[in-house]
Amino acid sequence: MLCAGHEIPGPSQAIQAFSAEIEAELNQLAPKDFLERYGLERLGHIPRYLKALELRLERAKQGLEKDHHKAAQVEPYVRTLEKLEASGEKGTPAKKAAIEEFRCLVEEFKVSLFAPELRTAVPVSAKRLETKLKEIANMT
Repeated sequence: MLCAGHEIPGPSQAIQAFSAEIEAELNQLAPKDFLERYGLERLGHIPRYLKALELRLERAKQGLEKDHHKAAQVEPYVRTLEKLEASGEKGTPAKKAAIEEFRCLVEEFKVSLFAPELRTAVPVSAKRLETKLKEIANMT
């Protein structure tokens, strides 16, 4: 389907893309080594993050448009996090800890957008995420 020179995915393509996104999120939340990767405090938040993902799936059944709007708000931070991790950051322990804190903030931001009734563990907003990114950028 074309609209103003751009291809718009059909319903099945949109569902496939959404399914792939959810699968990637699930793999991100619970990688094979998650028990080794996460500390006890972080492990305690995983069930809430998974519940938020479940609620997101349920709500997407009503229509993907709202989900896409919310996903667009978090997407820049997810991409930035991926870049920070892909760069093989060899920073100081403090910088590595700040990146992990940013990861947690991104997950909390997802909760705030997709399942606000679950409440976030810490106050989070796009402004807070931007502040954390600036803090990371200024670390050596």
